[in-house]
Amino acid sequence: MHAELEISIKSFYQRELERFYNDLIDVFWRNHFAFWTEACDYLNEPYIPKPDVELIVFEDVIHTYPNDQRFMDELLAHLAKKGWQMIMNFTAPDCILGNVAVKLGDKWFAIGECRKNRDDIPYVAQIWPLKYILPRIHKMEITPQQTFTVTLDC
Repeated sequence: MHAELEISIKSFYQRELERFYNDLIDVFWRNHFAFWTEACDYLNEPYIPKPDVELIVFEDVIHTYPNDQRFMDELLAHLAKKGWQMIMNFTAPDCILGNVAVKLGDKWFAIGECRKNRDDIPYVAQIWPLKYILPRIHKMEITPQQTFTVTLDC
């Protein structure tokens, strides 16, 4: 009975993670976002078809840079409007590298990397692909420490 409950709980978090990534795909596609990914470089199109967006989000790391944060900020703002709670989490105040996490139920799971720029301002540097996170979901749970909320007004 205990093993069944454990599997049920794990599948809940997997389903929630998949739901988050489906929302990410929808926002990415509807808003015609372009990020630094290998797939986006090869497509070189102003409009990326939804199946290609699904493949990008499943296979590729979505990158951004500190001096051009507008697309990532907007993407995250749209996800926050859909009700997703996200944080940038650092292990200490002086850390320059941390993780981006999304709240699934009552737990936080890392979905990417955040950094602090030269002015000590945090930004989301990348979102990892679903292909990377799903098999490691049990290792991706984090405990928030030094956090910055990703809000609607990113």
